[in-house]
Amino acid sequence: MGISDSRAAESRAAESFLHAVSILILSGAVISSLGCEEGTQPETRLLGMATDPLGDMPRRGADLVSGQIEVIGGEVFISIRWAPGTFVRDTSRVTLHLDTDENPLTGSRGINATHTVDADMIGSEFMFKFGATGRSTDITHYAFSDAGWNVQDLGCCVSYSGDGVDIRFPLGLLGDDDGFMAFKMVSAVDVEPGGFSGWLDVMPDVGLPAARVESG
Repeated sequence: MGISDSRAAESRAAESFLHAVSILILSGAVISSLGCEEGTQPETRLLGMATDPLGDMPRRGADLVSGQIEVIGGEVFISIRWAPGTFVRDTSRVTLHLDTDENPLTGSRGINATHTVDADMIGSEFMFKFGATGRSTDITHYAFSDAGWNVQDLGCCVSYSGDGVDIRFPLGLLGDDDGFMAFKMVSAVDVEPGGFSGWLDVMPDVGLPAARVESG
């Protein structure tokens, strides 16, 4: 092979190398634009939403109108809103019923203590109660078992907006749940001295299927 042929071969090899490098750089840019690094997957987002008619619960502090649960990156984000101007931070409270196996025939059936309301719509493995900050700023976490409810107060995780509450907690508080679940939200108000009203507004309404957290 002559000197000119050798130099031509070296030039072609260099061009091939540079072409391969450009492909690798471009691939990295595409991966970055998708929001993940090489070897990782984008985080899965799950979302569930519920609504309730405005004004169907005239009692002050109890008229729920919307709720949302989002699960992303191992965290659960919950937003609950009352009718504009009706949320009373000191006395409004809400119970979140979570059916994590999506089977209404397991867990604690229905949305009331006697299991007579919506017993065929939801069976809760977990509940959370929050609001009514005039009495406590904690979330109360309930986990159902054959022996009944295991209760734990969580001094964290709640923030308040003008018309409701926002909650964030780790998905691990729901055991080994994958984030898919059904839910209902139930309002009540504190009543002095030391009591509360019992359930008032239900979202989705009594008789309607529970809302579902699914792929967003």
